[in-house]
Amino acid sequence: MTQEVKNYINNRSLQPEFFALIGYLFFIIFAPQERYAWLVPFRPALSFAVLTIVLYFMGRSSQEVYHGSRIPIQGYLLILLSFFFLISIFLNPIFDDGISTTLISYLKLVVLYFLIVAVVKNEYDFEVLTWTVIIFVGLLSIYSLFAYKFGWGEIRFRMASPFGGMGSNPNGFALLLLGILPFPLMFLQRDVSLAKKILLVVISLSILLCIIKTRSRMGFLGIAFLLGLIAWHDRKRIKIVLLTMLIFIIPILHAHENFWERIKSIKETQLKVDRLSSARQNKWRQAIFLIQKHPLSGVGLSGFRRAVRYYGLGEDEHVVHNGYLEIGAETGIVSMLIFLTCIWLTIKKNKEAMKYYKERREKRMFTISSSLHFSMLGFAFCLLFLSEQYNSMLFVLMGLSASSSKLISQFDAVKE
Repeated sequence: MTQEVKNYINNRSLQPEFFALIGYLFFIIFAPQERYAWLVPFRPALSFAVLTIVLYFMGRSSQEVYHGSRIPIQGYLLILLSFFFLISIFLNPIFDDGISTTLISYLKLVVLYFLIVAVVKNEYDFEVLTWTVIIFVGLLSIYSLFAYKFGWGEIRFRMASPFGGMGSNPNGFALLLLGILPFPLMFLQRDVSLAKKILLVVISLSILLCIIKTRSRMGFLGIAFLLGLIAWHDRKRIKIVLLTMLIFIIPILHAHENFWERIKSIKETQLKVDRLSSARQNKWRQAIFLIQKHPLSGVGLSGFRRAVRYYGLGEDEHVVHNGYLEIGAETGIVSMLIFLTCIWLTIKKNKEAMKYYKERREKRMFTISSSLHFSMLGFAFCLLFLSEQYNSMLFVLMGLSASSSKLISQFDAVKE
């Protein structure tokens, strides 16, 4: 390894904008502004996002611009998707509501994506940011269990984040936690200290128990899917397979009987599906009808339920429970294809990163890339059954994935 490459790897770590981004992530994960009124006028999440942008551009002018630092193709797709969302609002054939709040929320997520890609300068930044997200979500899950156990705050039948923010609804909370679950499980396979192993085990079990307590049926299927992927990936290592099975069994033994009643109801709803049913089959039927009716513009962002009422398609209180079909019904087939392409490219790039770091024998980066790969596969699977296409954790994962691809291209450029 040349001195130039070594300087590149070790240089420019943890710049001021990095810490501003950490603050931004803290406010969108824990959302203290939702509980303390005095914080609202300060708009802390927005303020930290703006601060991150300002610090990034202030530092960038005096820094070397590396080769290979172009915007990832997924970034262009996310920007393009925002334009199609906007078009769907203005070409809405049914309603005229002006700019949708969903569009504003989506644009914030795109900003989050680009902030992660911009702020991560090298592998050290990348690893620290990954660990920060793991710790934040780990603390969130541990506190949630205590809050649920001892009645701190509002206790609901289905667990959601006691802080609001990212996991303010049970399905969203389940998917947020699923997005991080592969990381502590994969990190456990590395040669880490005993203290880290204990921490990772606690975080893993806390996440699993919280997902069970959300009583999210698709969250449970997501656990099975992810653990199955990890077990298959390490199928030649019997210890890992057995450990994965053990991890899966422990939270199941602690599941409340009401959780199993919800799991059983999947089969029951499949047997009795009609126009008044909230079963996914009926909601998917409605979405497909709307896609056929308005294939290019959709019925407008966030307009699915009103469109169902407008056309008299039956049950109109629930969303599609399929992120891909919901985007197609609300904003058209082109938008749905762009979103699918973005997900597919992210999964593909993560797979390539795994191969790249395996060949370089970079165990730390290989572990993170593997975790990202499994997380994105898990998200892609769960979006077949949940309308969580605007879940903040999805964009955090895509931002980290794009950062990994950027680092690979920059490292190769420096070597040349």
